[in-house]
Amino acid sequence: MELFFPKREDQSKFHPEWRTDLIYLFKAQLLIQYTAVAVKMPAELFFSDLGMNEVQDLVSGLPFIGQLFLAMLVADLFQYFIHRLFLVGLFLCSSPSHAQHTETITVERDILALAEQLTKGQPIEAIKDFSAPNMQRDVVDFVMIQKALKLGGMDIKFDFRPGYYNARNIKTLASGHLLISFDSVWLSEAQKMKDDVYISNAVI
Repeated sequence: MELFFPKREDQSKFHPEWRTDLIYLFKAQLLIQYTAVAVKMPAELFFSDLGMNEVQDLVSGLPFIGQLFLAMLVADLFQYFIHRLFLVGLFLCSSPSHAQHTETITVERDILALAEQLTKGQPIEAIKDFSAPNMQRDVVDFVMIQKALKLGGMDIKFDFRPGYYNARNIKTLASGHLLISFDSVWLSEAQKMKDDVYISNAVI
């Protein structure tokens, strides 16, 4: 589908995350199909002597279309509940001790230096006073974005690197290769890529 109807005409044959999609396809779809086939024989073995002749007679007495609809409905419900059970199992088995995700973000050299002066090794969520000398709006952005992510429960480690790549960052943000911009974006600029990014309410 992406080859013949690409969302972005300049993209390659597959988007960069096609391997991740393939893994999720196996976990969420193919594995469920294999599970459904695997439980068929035990189900026939265990339920063959339950004395459900009346139910069998009732179903066999339905028109073919009715039997087909009932079979599809029961199969879909079974697959739905197995799918839910599988996802719950994945969630419960996901250990919080997994390695912390690191995201590389470029920040202007002077802003990074001012931010380091402001934080001085403090936890980012503890910073409330922005009255330091030479304070700039960009430094407030730098702190507030990290605080918002922390308070929202996202445990992300940022690898900040000095450099002025604002124009490039906006392009990589729109393409999905950059998680977040650490600099405020003018609404007029953000609306140019509204189909590709989430635009929050105005903060400033």
